[in-house]
Amino acid sequence: AAPSPKPGQMRLWTFQSVAHGADYVSYFRFRTCWIGTEIYWHGLLDYSNEPGRKIEELRQIHSDFVKLGDVAGSRYQADFAVIRDYDNEWDGEFDRWHGEIRKLSEDGIFKASQYTHTPMDFLYLRKSTTLEELSRYKALFYPHATILEKETADLLKQYVEQGGLLIFGARTGYKDIHGRCPMRPMPGHVADLCGIKVKDFTIIGPYDNDVPVTWGNKTVYTQKFNDILEVTAPDTKVLATFGETYYAGEAALTERAVGKGKVYYFGAGFHLETAELFLEQLALSHPYSDSIDLPEECELAVRKKGEKSYFFVLNYLGEPTSVTLKKEMKDVLNDKVVTGTIPVAPYGVSVFTL
Repeated sequence: AAPSPKPGQMRLWTFQSVAHGADYVSYFRFRTCWIGTEIYWHGLLDYSNEPGRKIEELRQIHSDFVKLGDVAGSRYQADFAVIRDYDNEWDGEFDRWHGEIRKLSEDGIFKASQYTHTPMDFLYLRKSTTLEELSRYKALFYPHATILEKETADLLKQYVEQGGLLIFGARTGYKDIHGRCPMRPMPGHVADLCGIKVKDFTIIGPYDNDVPVTWGNKTVYTQKFNDILEVTAPDTKVLATFGETYYAGEAALTERAVGKGKVYYFGAGFHLETAELFLEQLALSHPYSDSIDLPEECELAVRKKGEKSYFFVLNYLGEPTSVTLKKEMKDVLNDKVVTGTIPVAPYGVSVFTL
């Protein structure tokens, strides 16, 4: 059960779909069922079958869509993606080690993306996935690829060689497709690519402290699980070490240049602070800060067609806020040129174009 959308939320959710690439939105259901088990599946019309605020909001959405016609056919822009795949999702339902840390990392990376206004994708890796699909992104996070076959490792190596940034986390490559743990150094088929091996590993117990890792001038604390790394290639750099417990001083984060790109191995998970640090250090964070400033509570999504970019601002707060445009832009929904501080209503949306 869920409460009815508050005034403005149906329009906000609709624009969220459009911002992320939808050219068509359909609603279920139109009339609320008046009999049977679906009487609680409310529609745009209530039991009375008379128009109310939801229909009025739909009329507003229709009016907005008339003005958004040129957006159709544009593509959602994301500089980086988080890789998912069926084998690891299924395996993680029972493997308490990598299943739990995968959830932590995906949640942390998503939050970091939202708070830093760095649009991202989730990319499902399949047998049919091509290098061209991967090459759309400057960076790929494959947080905890426990099951990682050689064909996948070869594809990822090609991605790095052509200029991509690839980030692995703890528990990478220690199982085969059957869920067995082959007698080989972890991280399996990407050990040579990363230029490291996992020489020790441990879950962080309920009575253990989170372990500090310092990268540059910032310290984050690892959670759930740690891989302790050993460098095996002369060109692999250690960027950060663990700061406490029996593996203090051991490698926690490594970097290796491969072709035109780089591959990173982080022996832990990516909670919010860690994910934000990675986005910052890899120059992915705040990619549109030269054009627009907005509060953390607002989402920024960008669609592009040709040379034209469309900036969608979505306010998830039930109170008014504002954004600052650093360049003259067209306010698409109000058909005027604007710059400077622009108010955004509670659960409001704005669309600007350069």
